[in-house]
Amino acid sequence: AGLGQTVSVTMAVLAARMGGLALGAVLIAPRVGRIARPLAVYGFLELAIAFGAGLVAPGLAFLHRLDLRLVDPGGAGPWSLFALGGLMLLLMPITMMMGATFPLLVRIESEAGRSAGAALGRIAAVSTAGAVAGTLLAGFVMVEELGLSGTVHASRVTGTLVGIVAVLMSRF
Repeated sequence: AGLGQTVSVTMAVLAARMGGLALGAVLIAPRVGRIARPLAVYGFLELAIAFGAGLVAPGLAFLHRLDLRLVDPGGAGPWSLFALGGLMLLLMPITMMMGATFPLLVRIESEAGRSAGAALGRIAAVSTAGAVAGTLLAGFVMVEELGLSGTVHASRVTGTLVGIVAVLMSRF
């Protein structure tokens, strides 16, 4: 029992990631046109995501301890639905903030004179390329060199720096 590389854990993480991205985008999209400083909001979201990422490891440890108490003492049973739900609740706020960044970036790109289609295409391309590069870098280099916690820390530092730069740039 507990955390591991099981199909149910993988599916819960994927559902939280995709569901959070969609929900975050849907919730902010109707309001994005009324935001006075979208770059600042984007920056604050990046800062909140970096902070939230720091809560994942302690949250997972807590869920692991809870799950061990809820399942068969022999440890032969799969993850409990309670722990899977807890995992999704832990990840959803972070992924919702990630999803909220997309409409903000579209607005920022549109204000730079790009059509909505061009803005969407550019953001999707840069986002996808960044995700691929980050996954490869983390999976094949950073985890090997820094360990898992060092890789998470480096990712949080990067997100924090992006957030700070965005907030500072929004003032000009």
